[in-house]
Amino acid sequence: MPCFVRLLWCTLNGRSGLLGSYLPYSDPRRGWQPRCPGRGGLDWEGIIRALHAIGYEGALAVEWADPGMDRAYGAEEACRFVKRLDFEAPPRAEGEAFR
Repeated sequence: MPCFVRLLWCTLNGRSGLLGSYLPYSDPRRGWQPRCPGRGGLDWEGIIRALHAIGYEGALAVEWADPGMDRAYGAEEACRFVKRLDFEAPPRAEGEAFR
């Protein structure tokens, strides 16, 4: 089963909310906006390390959307960013990684 990650930028200021999803992107009443990986508030390396720590070996699917970027440029940038973080998990046996 793949692990899905969607990056959001939240701006909850008392006038916007998470339930305003029906509003168009960039509308100030919308409480969240999608962001390109690497341009938001997620610790991507921490996510990859956590998946390794639990022994996850499935696919990582990144849903790309960023209304503030050109689609072709943003999708290519997102692929480069995520591929850079796609490092191998250490061997499962304790101490194997340091031999």
